[in-house]
Amino acid sequence: MIYQNETRNICTGGTRPFVDFLVLSVTMGSGKFVYSSSYNQPFGVGFTPTCDSGGTCLLDSSLACIGRSGSQNCARCLTAHEMSQTNTQVWVSYEGTDRLGKPLLSGGNNPLNFRAYAGTSVFSSVSTSIGNLQSGNVNNDPLQP
Repeated sequence: MIYQNETRNICTGGTRPFVDFLVLSVTMGSGKFVYSSSYNQPFGVGFTPTCDSGGTCLLDSSLACIGRSGSQNCARCLTAHEMSQTNTQVWVSYEGTDRLGKPLLSGGNNPLNFRAYAGTSVFSSVSTSIGNLQSGNVNNDPLQP
């Protein structure tokens, strides 16, 4: 995902900012989305910014932040060729309860929740881990204890 309207010169050497990791939050109550009569989007559902309000990437402070203020995401500076070889990863985080009232637990694994405790780049570790899973390389997972 690239923001075509990005005007700041945050990348150099013929590279452009490219978002390759997004966090989608889904909140449910009793297995259903919760709506308000005045709002056509369910509460607690949408992409979560991966940058803070000051423009710092929460997953890896060495990455740039691009997008509208308040909803920026971390971006890597890539060449056109690198972009064509890069898959965008979407981390889906469910919170709330299922139809039987049992808690949805994947929200606890949201990488944004671990930023405060990380001594190394969470983004890099999660990205590498997902790449390893996709390629079947489960023996070299940086998220394994």
